[in-house]
Amino acid sequence: MNIIEAAFLTDENISPVFFEYLKSKNFNVKNVVELQLNGQPDEEVLRISQIENRVIITQDSDFGRLVKLDKIPFTGIIYLRPGHISASFHIQTFEAILEAVATLNPPFILVAENKGNKIKIRMR
Repeated sequence: MNIIEAAFLTDENISPVFFEYLKSKNFNVKNVVELQLNGQPDEEVLRISQIENRVIITQDSDFGRLVKLDKIPFTGIIYLRPGHISASFHIQTFEAILEAVATLNPPFILVAENKGNKIKIRMR
């Protein structure tokens, strides 16, 4: 799947500013609020994202644990680190992902760690 054409689902811990950034760039993106998933267990978010073939964008490492240990089917997870930081920081990280990663092969976990002066991207 081409990252530009991917469908995304932003988790409830992702800033509305980041969500609006994705929409402004014409990405196919929904958030957990509009799907009425806010407050729902991560397993339910994974289930809906799989049904809709959406890649979850999150700051929550629990998604990786669930798909690895509990073998929950999924399309993809983009895990932004560090968590609970400004939207502009995550926008910078996502732009680095767009530059570095052209295609995504589901199911995948992409971990992007922004250390301020360097962004490390790992695919699993």
